[in-house]
Amino acid sequence: MKKLCLLILFLAPTIIKGQDIGAVAGITYSQVAFLNNEESEFNDNVSPVVGFRVGAKFCYPFSEFLELDFHMDIGQKGWIEKYSDLKRTTRLLYLNVPVLIRWSFPVSTESKTRVFGELGPALSYALRGKEELIVDGEAMEPELLGVGFDSHRDIFPIDMGVSMGAGVRFKRINVGVFYTFGMIDITPQINEGRIKNRSGGLRVSWIFEKRGG
Repeated sequence: MKKLCLLILFLAPTIIKGQDIGAVAGITYSQVAFLNNEESEFNDNVSPVVGFRVGAKFCYPFSEFLELDFHMDIGQKGWIEKYSDLKRTTRLLYLNVPVLIRWSFPVSTESKTRVFGELGPALSYALRGKEELIVDGEAMEPELLGVGFDSHRDIFPIDMGVSMGAGVRFKRINVGVFYTFGMIDITPQINEGRIKNRSGGLRVSWIFEKRGG
C-alpha cells in the first residue's frame, strides 16, 4: 500500500498537468456475483449494500466531443447474505482508479447542457474489510478482514473490471449513473468458487479548475 501511495504521489504532477481538475462524490449500490466452478452465478441469498465514493477527477479534452476522464477516489463495495437465522454484511473499502473515455453531445445547438456516455477499465486496491453478523436477531462483534494471502478469509488486494456510465453535464457539473463489472476473484483462497464485485450507483462531479483545451 505504501508503494502504491508513493507511486500516485510521484505521478500526480504529470497526471494533472494540462488537465481539468475537479472533485467527485457518489452513492454506491454494490453486491457480488457468486460463481461456481462452472462459472454460473448463484445469488439467491445475496442483496446489495449501500456505500459511498469520494475523491478527485482529472479530465483531458481531446475535442469538443471526446475526453479522457481519470478518477482517483475512495469507495465502498460489499454485499449482504441473508439466511433463515443469519444475516452477514460484508463491507470493503477500496482505492478506485477508473480511466474512462467519455463522449458528450449538446442537447441542442444553443444549449450548454450536454449528455454523455463513458466506458473504460477500472482498477481498485483493497484497503480494508469488515464483516458484521446477526445470528437469531443478535448482533455479533464485527470482524475485520485482512487484505492479502495469509488467510482463506483475506480479500485479494487487486480488483479490476470494466466501468460504464451515462449522464448529463450542466456547465461544470456532471450528474450520472455508473456500473462497474468486476472481473477478478476477490477470494482466490476459497476453492469452492469465485466471488466478483458488482458495483453501480449515482455519481456527481464538479470541475473547479480548467487547464485543458
